[in-house]
Amino acid sequence: MRLHHFELGGDPQKTIEDLTLFRNDRCLVELSKRTLALPLTFDEKLQGYVFHGIGKLVVDSIVETTRGAVGRPTVKTLDRPFLMLGRAEDLRESLEPADALDLREVGYESTTEFIEEASEFCEDLLKERHTNGDFDRQSSHLFVFKSEKGDSDVLVAKKKGFVFKSGRKIYVSKGNKSVLQCPGEIVVSKKGKTVVIANNNILVERHAPMKED
Repeated sequence: MRLHHFELGGDPQKTIEDLTLFRNDRCLVELSKRTLALPLTFDEKLQGYVFHGIGKLVVDSIVETTRGAVGRPTVKTLDRPFLMLGRAEDLRESLEPADALDLREVGYESTTEFIEEASEFCEDLLKERHTNGDFDRQSSHLFVFKSEKGDSDVLVAKKKGFVFKSGRKIYVSKGNKSVLQCPGEIVVSKKGKTVVIANNNILVERHAPMKED
C-alpha cells in the first residue's frame, strides 16, 4: 500500500526477542518479544517499521537549574501503534513472519485489519508532516508515538542528543546543552549557566562550580 513517498508492506512480522530500538544517556525505546511489525520502504529500500505490541519509552527531559529541576521525565508503556524510521536494516535478523495467533494477541482478527490500522496511522502522520523523504535515516532515528489524546509524541534521536515533542512541550538535549520549551516559558542550560525566558522577562543564572574534596 502506497503512502505518499512510502510503501507499507503487506506481510506482518513479529519480534523474536525483546529489543532495544534506541538507547543513549537520556532516552530509551524498547520492544517486547512478539510485537507486530510492518515494513515501510522508500524508493524500494527498507526504511522503517510500524510496530504494535508492548514496549517502553523513557525520556529524561529534566533541566537542572539553580532553582531546582525544571520539567519531569517521561515514562510510557507503548501499547499503541508507533512508527520508527532509521537503521531499519539492523532489525532484519530479529523479525520473523507473524501468524494468526500473534495478530489476535495484539487484538487483530486478520492481517487486513492490522494493515488497515497501520495505514490509517501512517496517513495521519503524513498529514501532520512528521515524515518526509529528506529525513536522515542513516544517522538518526525518528519515532512517532500515538497518544491517548489522539495526537502524537515525536522523538528524533541520535547517539549524542535528541529532540522530544509531547503536546505543547519540546525538549532538546545535545551534549551539555539542554532546552525545554513549554507554554509561556523557555529554559536553556549550558556550561554552568541557565537562561530562563518567561513573562517577557529574561533571567540569567550561573551555577556555582563544584568544590573538589
